[in-house]
Amino acid sequence: MTLSIPEQPHKQTRSDHWERIWQEPSNSLGGYYHKWLHRVYGFVIPKGVRVLELGCGSGDLLASLLPEYGVGIDFATSAIAKARQSHPGLRFEVMDAEAVKLGSEQFDFIILSDLVNDIRDVQAVLEGLKPCCHSGTKLVVNFYSHPNAFPELAYGS
Repeated sequence: MTLSIPEQPHKQTRSDHWERIWQEPSNSLGGYYHKWLHRVYGFVIPKGVRVLELGCGSGDLLASLLPEYGVGIDFATSAIAKARQSHPGLRFEVMDAEAVKLGSEQFDFIILSDLVNDIRDVQAVLEGLKPCCHSGTKLVVNFYSHPNAFPELAYGS
């Protein structure tokens, strides 16, 4: 049985949201979290490998890994413009993570960092990544949770 998930307007709403964030960045404490992610991913992904990052934003995580070949995709054009300017040695494409088209390119690691919560159909995204994988490709996923936002749900009442 296949579950049908409505496409729009969710996708446009999320795209508009992230586009606004990249056009008007805030001074939040997120910098500490992202530095921590760079460190953790550096333990998991060795330098000098082929890496694809979906939802790459400014490309900082991808660049911190020092890949032999790195590709970042994001649907926010402002994010990709910043990534291209900041990290000219890497490839960045404006593309929807739910419709990855990279031809026959294959990667050693594929990153979905803080992306899962924004995807309508995670299974479809993962199936769409098959052409980017070889037999040894590893998928690295993380997402941020806000357990204190709803303490009665996280800890019971």
